[in-house]
Amino acid sequence: MIWVVSTLLVLSVAVNVALVWGLFGVIDRTKSYIDFVDTAESNVIDFVEHLEFVHSLERYYGDETLQGLIKHSEVLAKDLKMLAEHGIDASEEMSIRDEEESTPQAQN
Repeated sequence: MIWVVSTLLVLSVAVNVALVWGLFGVIDRTKSYIDFVDTAESNVIDFVEHLEFVHSLERYYGDETLQGLIKHSEVLAKDLKMLAEHGIDASEEMSIRDEEESTPQAQN
């Protein structure tokens, strides 16, 4: 009788450990997804502000203004395409790329 209770106790502990481990995995994925959504939201807001600025100009002054807007739209489109294709895995790649872009480049 005691070995049955011991076996059930060990089995119960194993199942609980597995469930807690799985829960932590779900929490980590949820945090990654929330971070990614926040980053995507920030990128879209920045793009909208950039687009509104260009539209508020009386004239478009040369290629620099339009090139900046086109480059910004390409980056946003690439990020959204990665989200559509890869989901949360894309957030890590976007974070790495954003960090690389934000670090100042040494000029020779």
